[in-house]
Amino acid sequence: MKMSYLDFLILGINGGMSFGVISSLMLAETLKNGFKSGVKVPLALILTNLIIAPLCVALLYFGTATQSFIKYISIAGAGVLIFIAYKEWQASVPTNFDRESTDPKSNPFKKTFLLDFINPYPYIFWISIQGPSIVLHLKNGGSIEEAWLFWVFFVGGLVGTKLIHVAIIARFRHFLKPRHLKYINRIVAVVMMVYAIKILIGNF
Repeated sequence: MKMSYLDFLILGINGGMSFGVISSLMLAETLKNGFKSGVKVPLALILTNLIIAPLCVALLYFGTATQSFIKYISIAGAGVLIFIAYKEWQASVPTNFDRESTDPKSNPFKKTFLLDFINPYPYIFWISIQGPSIVLHLKNGGSIEEAWLFWVFFVGGLVGTKLIHVAIIARFRHFLKPRHLKYINRIVAVVMMVYAIKILIGNF
């Protein structure tokens, strides 16, 4: 089935509203370090989707096998998730939520890029849901410029929704106490660890 630009926008908004590993990291970064840090999480998704989407469309367009590719990406992703979960579990918390933190060790853009790039679900999503529609568009004589608009609508909905979430979280972060954030860090770590185990079980 060929999808419209509106369909891609709705899928992006839906992805932005879903709570997963990326949203957990976005929540933790915003609560720990404020808006400027939290906003780097959804912005990193622009770069990862700029790489993943064309790759998946090319795999479909040229008929390249994708099963083993996704498996290896998944296994690598589980390893990165375990490492970041360990770091989140041990992370220190700020004592003053009324101002932005400048923690030099925090690199949310890099962490998000790694997490999303080795996450199998964006690949599966582009290959099974969005990619076929774009390939159909191209094979029916559609232009590459029009095909890129599908990407723009999806990523716009995805990133835009998460940016709204960051703004809301940052607005109310001053109500938190350090012990609350410590619990959040531990929850984020557990979510990532469970996610990693789920990926490993699914590949062996």
